[in-house]
Amino acid sequence: MANLQQQFAEGQRALQSGDHAGAASIFAGLVREHPEQPAVFHMLGLSLKKQGKPEEARDIFTAAVERHGSIAALHAELASLLDDLGEGGAAVEAYDRAIALDPRLLDARIDRALARHRHLDTVGGYRDLQSLAEEHPGSARIQLNLGLVARKLGLLDESTAAVARVLELAPDSFKALRLDAQLAMDRGRPAVELFR
Repeated sequence: MANLQQQFAEGQRALQSGDHAGAASIFAGLVREHPEQPAVFHMLGLSLKKQGKPEEARDIFTAAVERHGSIAALHAELASLLDDLGEGGAAVEAYDRAIALDPRLLDARIDRALARHRHLDTVGGYRDLQSLAEEHPGSARIQLNLGLVARKLGLLDESTAAVARVLELAPDSFKALRLDAQLAMDRGRPAVELFR
């Protein structure tokens, strides 16, 4: 076990230092030697993703889910990769499995709504975000995404209200300030919001 722990720590250091190929090599060896350890699959998948190999990362997370299907985080990581690869239906299904295993995964619920919006049902994804915002009014991430999606749908009043809530929660949010400026320009006003 000490060897596993030492190699795992070495892989983590490689990943943190930006040596993604080195980290992937270490974690690939650990997957072969210790397939009973879900963390080595997870770290290999992350290493491959950071290395710019999303298809290979997807394959690793698929194998991880097949072997360790009761771990919600593995389903959520697979869903994120599927979403990045444009496989919206499969991404939403993987998010659904993650959420079924652990309904407390708020980020997975947000990402599921965004994947649904991007790939399957533009308005349905927006409604999912609205429901999440009602459940979690203090989440700046939900409010920001609600504002972004509302703007894409042409719902400028709703987008403006969501941005105002983000700026109450996180006054220095650059993304919210930028969206606020874009909304001002959408309405023909100067974008002075960037200079608060």
